[in-house]
Amino acid sequence: MSVRRGIILKKAVLIIGIIGCPIILSTSLYADTLTFQKGDGGSYSETDDATMVENTPATNYGGANRFFVRGGGWRRRNTVIKFPQIFGPNEGQIPLGSSITSATLSLYCRRPSPATVDVYRVLEAWDELECTWNNRRTGVAWSGPGCSPPSRSEALESSFVPDTIGKWYDIDITSACQAWSNGEANRGVVLIQEDPLNSDMSVFYSSDEDTETTLRPKLTVVYIPKVSLSLSNHTFSFGTQPLNTWLDAQSTIITNDGSVNENFIITLSPFITTDGKTWAIGTENGDDKCCAQWSTDAGQWNDISYYNTNFTIATNVPVGGEVTLYFKIQTPKSTQSFNEYSSTLTVTAEEY
Repeated sequence: MSVRRGIILKKAVLIIGIIGCPIILSTSLYADTLTFQKGDGGSYSETDDATMVENTPATNYGGANRFFVRGGGWRRRNTVIKFPQIFGPNEGQIPLGSSITSATLSLYCRRPSPATVDVYRVLEAWDELECTWNNRRTGVAWSGPGCSPPSRSEALESSFVPDTIGKWYDIDITSACQAWSNGEANRGVVLIQEDPLNSDMSVFYSSDEDTETTLRPKLTVVYIPKVSLSLSNHTFSFGTQPLNTWLDAQSTIITNDGSVNENFIITLSPFITTDGKTWAIGTENGDDKCCAQWSTDAGQWNDISYYNTNFTIATNVPVGGEVTLYFKIQTPKSTQSFNEYSSTLTVTAEEY
C-alpha cells in the first residue's frame, strides 16, 4: 500500500492519496511421515507382491509367504511389489501433488546373496494373484517378459546387496514415489538381479507372511503436501482520500488450490515513507498513527493492532474452497511527512 500527502482544502483537511497495496502470497510447509505395512492396522497399507519365474513362465506365485530374486541364465526370478492405496485425499493417504522428501522400501532378508539387486519402476498394470513370467494379468502379456522393458522403466531407481540374513534393507524409491505423486500410475517397482553369470538367489519375507507379520515389506514416505493459494486481486487501490477517514473496504478472494485443507493467515508490514518515517498502528488513529481492519464477511471487523503479526482469518478451508478477505484502513488524524508511504499485506497458507 502506498500513501502520499496531497493538497490542503479550505477546511484544512489533508488529502492522502493511497497509491496501492501489493499482496504477497506465501506458504508454510511442514513435512509429514506415513508408514505402510500390510497388517499394521492402517486403512491403506495393502501390499501386493509376486515372484515371476522364468523356467515356470505360466505359474503365479503371488500367494507365497516369501519372494525371490535371482539372476543367471534361464532360471531368473524377478519380483514385483506395490503399495496400491497410498495416494488419495483421505487421512492416512499421501495427497496427490505432494513433494516427496524421501520414500524408503524396507525388505527383511530371509536368505542372503552377494549379488546386486536392482530396482526399477513398473510401467504396466499387474495383478498379484494372476501375474506370471509371461503375463501381467490372466490373458494379458507383459510387453517385456518378467517385467523387462518396456514393461518397466529403464531408469534405475536404486540398488542394494542383500548379503546378510536377518537384516532389514532400506531401498530408496523416492524418484518413483514422486512420479506417482505427480499423477503417474502407481504400479510399484520390480526387483531384478541382472548379472547373467551370478545365479545366487536372495529371499525376502513377502506381504503374505503369516507368522512374522512385522517382517513384511514396509514403505515409509516423508512428504510435504501441496500447500498453495491464489488471489483474485493482488492490489488494493483506494484513490485520494482525506485524513482521519475510514477508507472504503477493498477485497480479494483467496482460493485453496493446494492438495490439503488449509488455514489462511495475513500479516501487515509497517507503513513506511521513502525517507524512513513510519506510521504507528493501533485500535485508534492519531498523529502519524493509522488503524487497519480485516473481515471475511464485511460485517464483523477485526483490528490489525500490530505490524508484522500473524492474524488467522480462516481455518480448515477445504481443497478448492474460497474465503473473501476484506481490508480497510483509517488514515491518521495528521501526518508530518510529505513523502509516499507504502505497506505490504502478506497472505499465507499453511496445512490445517
